[in-house]
Amino acid sequence: MSPDDITVLEMPISEGIAVARPERLALRFFGAETLGHVWTFAYLIRKGHKAGNWLIDESSFCANRLPVITRFAETLSRIMRTRSWSGRSAEGQFANIRFYMNWVDKDGRGSEIWIDRDATEASLREYTQELTLQVSTSKLKPKSAALRQQSLLDFAREYYEDDSFGKRIVRLTQSSGDGTRAPDEGVLQAFAGWMDEIFSTAANTILGHSAFPVAFNDRSGKIGHKIWLFPNGRSRKALENSRYGAAWCIETGRLRTTDEIHETFKLSSEKHARGHAWRARSEATRVIGEINSNKYHPERLNLAAFGCLAFGALFALETGLNQAVIEGLEYSDDLSERIRRGKAVRAKFRGIKLRAAGKEVVASISLQFIPYFLRYLELRAYILREETHSKLFLTVDKSGVVTPFHTTWYRKQLKLRLERVGIEFTGLGLRKIRAAKQDYLIRNTTPDVAAKLMGHSITTAIRVYSNGSRATHVLELGKYLVSLENTVLKSRKDEAEHVQSSVGACVEFNRPASLHINVPVVPKCESTEGCLFCDKYRIHADEVDIRKLLSCRYCLRLTFSTKGDVDFSDGVLGKVLTRIDELLGELRKVDGDLVARIEREVEEEENLDAFWTTKMEQLTALGVL
Repeated sequence: MSPDDITVLEMPISEGIAVARPERLALRFFGAETLGHVWTFAYLIRKGHKAGNWLIDESSFCANRLPVITRFAETLSRIMRTRSWSGRSAEGQFANIRFYMNWVDKDGRGSEIWIDRDATEASLREYTQELTLQVSTSKLKPKSAALRQQSLLDFAREYYEDDSFGKRIVRLTQSSGDGTRAPDEGVLQAFAGWMDEIFSTAANTILGHSAFPVAFNDRSGKIGHKIWLFPNGRSRKALENSRYGAAWCIETGRLRTTDEIHETFKLSSEKHARGHAWRARSEATRVIGEINSNKYHPERLNLAAFGCLAFGALFALETGLNQAVIEGLEYSDDLSERIRRGKAVRAKFRGIKLRAAGKEVVASISLQFIPYFLRYLELRAYILREETHSKLFLTVDKSGVVTPFHTTWYRKQLKLRLERVGIEFTGLGLRKIRAAKQDYLIRNTTPDVAAKLMGHSITTAIRVYSNGSRATHVLELGKYLVSLENTVLKSRKDEAEHVQSSVGACVEFNRPASLHINVPVVPKCESTEGCLFCDKYRIHADEVDIRKLLSCRYCLRLTFSTKGDVDFSDGVLGKVLTRIDELLGELRKVDGDLVARIEREVEEEENLDAFWTTKMEQLTALGVL
């Protein structure tokens, strides 16, 4: 089928749209360059594609697949709208579907796939085995296999509108290094500081009609040091090694005298040296005069573009929106007013409604960020002059033409401009910036609020973006180890101040507080498991409390091995048992022989603490054990 025969729909499509010829349907995902050739699924025999050119066997046409094609498009659209997916995310979802469909139809066994629910579920179970095989033969990385499986299962649940789909399919696991780790706080603050400095300086210089050359305050820790931006677009390195650069003092930004310039030219002829010095100073004087007398001089537009790019990075830091959404955000004439009166989503934040690819996007910004946003709109109006543009984020290319942000605005355009003025680009990618925002939200709000503000599912929030930074992990681990040591008491001299519990004692009853970690159980004074993760919890290194703790562990193991609650055992219970083992490790440091003796009495002789003996009798009477 030639490209002219294909009907292309922009995603997400409108609800209830009628597709007259599904076998001709292709999807264009917002922000993505390639098409989703969903029409090919109507043919059971097809070969690889290149640039959208598919080789199909028309005799393998399957009429039963036509409703499937339409439902694919509707499901993907629904996911994009409800989960605020970018075009790239939707395109990735479609790619995983395509991989699966190619595997299904390879041997001509997929005529019932996506038509019959049970057949689809059985096929996905077989596909899981195929992915496992590809991992074992190093054809596919564990992370890729797990993501393909999870992507298909998520899509199938939405397709069939059934959350129970695939519950019995064994989940593939990712490697330990999966997910995006948030950058360390120091790196993040340094980057944000530079972006703030560049944007503020650019906006103040351009909108305030200030004179060139321009100085940025050094944000790398050198107090009082400035980095100067000189005209003619030359990099700092080029200025240091050129005759033109000899006219300027790189460190102070002043125009040097003819005598000072003369000293920099190492020419054999004194006459030529002075001539070069005079011409260099004259040229620099002429250029700087033109820049400072022309409101729209190319050098001023160049600085304005630099400021716009820096604001784009600040906006990403502030909102956590992904790159495709930022690039697709649309401008409206009432945006300034909507920013000022944005709906309060929290005490110090505002939710600003924006649009991208025809769908609504809510960006959460702090009150302190509002003046930055309004200032950017002024800078945007400056580079547009009297023109208009539908996109919110704009910059200026080398020829002075206003262009919207595209895929290279951050990694290429911003990086190049930073390097030209001698500022190191840290390699802090937009994905890491998004992870930093997620990390902040997950620490200061609940997972569901964090996922909503970030525009993705809770599963994605936890799996991909909630790894934190290495420095934070080290700090939290240190705090946790200190709290572990403080929990174990070597004597009962202050016992009168403690309230006894089934696993030890409490130093401040009815005032529970979590440890300095993301605890799996919320501390509650009426909960044994919660008590273990409370910073008021204490345990004495003596026979009484050690027996309590070992009895608790024994009962938990026995109860849930009998009950067979695998999900709970692998999740919360596993962390509870780990916490108990950590406490026992600290107790062994005090009296290892005592712990070993009581452990043998509890595990082999069932000589439990009185509380846990009663608990066991109750469970036995109820038939649980």
